Amino acid sequence: MSRFQAVEGKAHVSLCLVASLIVRCMYTKLILNLKVDGSVLEAMAASGIRSVRYAKELSKVSQVHSNDLSEIAVECIKRNSEINNVTTKIVPTCMDCW
Repeated sequence: MSRFQAVEGKAHVSLCLVASLIVRCMYTKLILNLKVDGSVLEAMAASGIRSVRYAKELSKVSQVHSNDLSEIAVECIKRNSEINNVTTKIVPTCMDCW
């Protein structure tokens, strides 16, 4: 029984990952078509590369709030924003998004 649950759990994680990637792609398309001024939240940013893209490509976005639960990921966000000269637009935070 536990072997089936493990296999089922992996399949569930894979489906969730695929669904998450699809949602992120749709969200990116939505954000890139943004027509109003404002802020963007990337709740589970990981390296923050999408946040960097939003900060560089969207002139109407004043701030990109880039969050991740991992302190290492937040350090990557900070470093990537420095490398890409967008530290004034990206606000990195280390919090649980739930």
